[in-house]
Amino acid sequence: MEQSARFDDLPFRLPTRFPASSHLPARAFYWLQTARPDAAKPFAHRMFQAYFVDDIDIGSAGDIAHCLADVAGINEGAAQAAMTDESAKAALQACVAAAVTKGVWGVPYVVIGEEAFFGADRLAYIARHLRG
Repeated sequence: MEQSARFDDLPFRLPTRFPASSHLPARAFYWLQTARPDAAKPFAHRMFQAYFVDDIDIGSAGDIAHCLADVAGINEGAAQAAMTDESAKAALQACVAAAVTKGVWGVPYVVIGEEAFFGADRLAYIARHLRG
């Protein structure tokens, strides 16, 4: 990861709590896709920065709620509720089930049409594939 970050000139810091469960930020992301779609992508970017640069505990509901509230412009109580929202839980479960069905494993794993790419070292291949 550190080598990939250096290659792409990105800030990186191995998190103190590594590895960590990402289910809370993932639920918040799926909640945003319905409630505030414009904030979903900025929230995803914020979570990567929070974890891999700022060393924020992405397993902490309080830390995630703070980031979610900041990005989405909502209060922290609403952000806490987003992480327990049943439709967000169901959306995440459906996404994971679809990934398992497609044979997805590891991160990053990208499927474009019928073509699958795995690993950060394949990101250049993905860019070339998308350019045609």
